[in-house]
Amino acid sequence: MNIGKPRKATKQILTTIAGLIIILVGIAVSQFVFGHISSPLHFNSHKLPSNYADNRSNFTASMKDYADSSDIANSHGDVNQVANLISSSIASSNKVSDDFLNYLDPQLKDEYRNKLIRGEQLFLDGLNANTPTDTIDSPSAKLQTQGIQLENEWTNWWNSHHEALTNKAFAN
Repeated sequence: MNIGKPRKATKQILTTIAGLIIILVGIAVSQFVFGHISSPLHFNSHKLPSNYADNRSNFTASMKDYADSSDIANSHGDVNQVANLISSSIASSNKVSDDFLNYLDPQLKDEYRNKLIRGEQLFLDGLNANTPTDTIDSPSAKLQTQGIQLENEWTNWWNSHHEALTNKAFAN
């Protein structure tokens, strides 16, 4: 990865983008994912098939790393830490089976893979492509913006489906 200490132009781009990420994505994901997962009141009576336990753990790890990366970006934290968390989220997502996603909801596979994870990858590609002369119109900033747009689409979908998904994923 070509991510060192953020350069001045990179900091300006990340400041603009980080605000969008957290306001539209990070807060919603943190609140809905972890607010609902941690409460046993949201569990239902359906039991998750045992063969999906590892998938659930990897899905949760992916979502947590995504939310943490958004929180750090919002606080103008270390770009390397943001990139590492996004990379970890993507790596965890690769361990989640399509069968598990389809079990939770027939739309989840497309939304999760093509919006959230694809958005994370584009954002990460933009971070990796930063140069000292980047501006908001540079290719790296455009990649980051495309990633954020996909992540926002994911958030909109997640906000209307999170309760049913977490109930099913964390059933006793």
